[in-house]
Amino acid sequence: MTITRTKAGAGSVDQTTTLTSSYTYKLSDVPPTAGTFTYTASWAGDDTYEAQVSDSVDVVVAKRSTALTLDAANPKVTYGDTTTLIATLKHGEAGSKVRFEEKSDGGWTETGTAKVSKNGTARLTVSPSAKRVYRAVFDATASLKASASGTSAVEVRPRMVSRMIGTFTRVGDFAVYKCCTAYFFVKLKPIHPRLSWTATVQYEGNGKWRPLGTGTYRFDADGGSAIYLNASAGYRYRVRGHFDGDVDHLSTTSAWSYFKFG
Repeated sequence: MTITRTKAGAGSVDQTTTLTSSYTYKLSDVPPTAGTFTYTASWAGDDTYEAQVSDSVDVVVAKRSTALTLDAANPKVTYGDTTTLIATLKHGEAGSKVRFEEKSDGGWTETGTAKVSKNGTARLTVSPSAKRVYRAVFDATASLKASASGTSAVEVRPRMVSRMIGTFTRVGDFAVYKCCTAYFFVKLKPIHPRLSWTATVQYEGNGKWRPLGTGTYRFDADGGSAIYLNASAGYRYRVRGHFDGDVDHLSTTSAWSYFKFG
């Protein structure tokens, strides 16, 4: 017995099965796509009976629903570093393509695509310079429905570089100035012109670092900022900068810079 599967625009496929002793036949079939398929059974006949063709039967195959989720391997990164967006497609197929999008003022902008692996995931490495919101989108295929994930945010911590500047000699970790003014420089990457930052100064007394004072300053137009520090000779000092963050970036604190007067 020959079973013929036909779909408009897709041609036909013949499969064979054997009659049982009760003159019935059975065939399991998995249509390759969604749509309407027409099945007919035909028998070539023999020396006694003429060939026969059955009435046709239509089978409607619906597209399979899919679902997408999206996560960031590291939802908080330091400026210049990368993180991986991981989209998981449920009820999908290996090799399907997932589109990653970034939210913008006008809606969503494609930032890359990746194929779904055998375990159902698609991955894309990104290096945002500021806070970004992402989503993953799967477009409908012949057999699968479209789906989109919820949003996933990646926050960015700027890098605050700092150092002692001016004329000094280096002794170990300490910049040694002539009495009694030192100079300290900070800069954020990416730059934040005109925004505020805070300097914290400590001195070493009785084997412990103790608070000396703080001050608030602004970054220059080029993103840097230099300040001078007046202090007494005979002590060792350290200073660092801090940025509170804004809508696009997290807070950050620089490393300590050490100085004294010789």
